[in-house]
Amino acid sequence: MTKTLMLSGESRLSFIERVTAALRPFLRGEGFADAAAEHVELAAAEAVANAIQHGNRGAASRRVEVTCVSREDLLTVSVRDEGPGFDASSIPDALAPEHLLKPSGRGVLLMRTLMDAVEFATHPRGGTVVHLSKQKHAVPPSTQEKHHV
Repeated sequence: MTKTLMLSGESRLSFIERVTAALRPFLRGEGFADAAAEHVELAAAEAVANAIQHGNRGAASRRVEVTCVSREDLLTVSVRDEGPGFDASSIPDALAPEHLLKPSGRGVLLMRTLMDAVEFATHPRGGTVVHLSKQKHAVPPSTQEKHHV
């Protein structure tokens, strides 16, 4: 069975709170444990912040669309902006020595750490879409047991 949650809002940082507030019960209802749900919420919040700040460049006249699709074994959160788009391969490595002390630039790294897959695409109607995917019922990285041989 597939369940979908769709949200759309102006490019204002207050939209992030609306997204996380709607995601929380949706994720719990889909069986995500608290830690895994928090990972999804944080990654989605980062994606929405990037859509507002970098994609739409803060233009309140542009919108951000969030679609969360839950299937039997996979959850996907897609965040679309209405900006000019960008080349995802141009994102600097946040862990490179020249970027370590910068106050920003770690959102994509955080999304990739918290989610199972992160993909960027150009939307047919313009803008960029980031797809964040997480297997359902997967054990969050912070709670996985480490085995020593």
